[in-house]
Amino acid sequence: MSHTTGFWESFDGTKLFFRYWPAENPKAAVYLVHGMGEHSGRYEHVASFFNEKGFSCIAFDLRGHGMSGGKRGHAKSYEAIMRDVDTFFEKARLAEPAVPSFLYGHSLGGNIVLNYALRRNPNVAGVIATSPWLRLTTPLPKLQLALAQVAAFFAPDLVVKTNLDPAGLSRNKSVATAYMNDELVHGFISVRFLKEVVRAGEYALDGAEGFPLPLLLVHGTDDPITSYAASKEFADRSPKAELASWSGLFHETHNEDSWKDVLESNFQWMISRISSKDQA
Repeated sequence: MSHTTGFWESFDGTKLFFRYWPAENPKAAVYLVHGMGEHSGRYEHVASFFNEKGFSCIAFDLRGHGMSGGKRGHAKSYEAIMRDVDTFFEKARLAEPAVPSFLYGHSLGGNIVLNYALRRNPNVAGVIATSPWLRLTTPLPKLQLALAQVAAFFAPDLVVKTNLDPAGLSRNKSVATAYMNDELVHGFISVRFLKEVVRAGEYALDGAEGFPLPLLLVHGTDDPITSYAASKEFADRSPKAELASWSGLFHETHNEDSWKDVLESNFQWMISRISSKDQA
């Protein structure tokens, strides 16, 4: 599978690393946003799957992640991330100008694409959020959140460990091993970014009823990292949303043994959105 890599410059000069997997005669394009601490290279098999279905795939490393610039795990504001996605959206549109597009985000990326849809209402055929970080499965202690708010004021770029347990990513233990051995993966988040992501998760839930675009929420029922219950709450509130519940799956549904079934379901939802748009 051929693909292109390079860098874009965001609004403040930060270099954002991108990967572009073009499909031959594409029917649609998937704009993919990865999760906390990881990078776009972990989605090679996802892009390959969609390429084989005739969908191009474009992804970038968030600032402070992967090959992109910025302090690891830090963004000076949530709006800075939104403006990075503005750049991503603009460049992705230039790469695939003639086909329908979908915003697709995992975990933190799910938080980001939900907020981007609410705040920017982009011209896309739909949004997919897999295991979105709306809330954590085990909420942060109130004292820890209070300390983070204080620290965010005095030392916003102070980074702390995320304490993510790789065993919760997938029931396939090789996924955790590969994650721990990946030199581009990190386990840090700044106190300001933590505070703003938590706030953005609640903002998305509060805006669920008015969510402006067709939405597929994808979540494993046994996800120990991000809250399945929060995804269900969003789907129950939003007339635009559908919830694909995957019984027993962990956080990375695209990295479980049944990952092809998950991606096929996601693909079929996207195809249905293109078909319904064509018939409208």
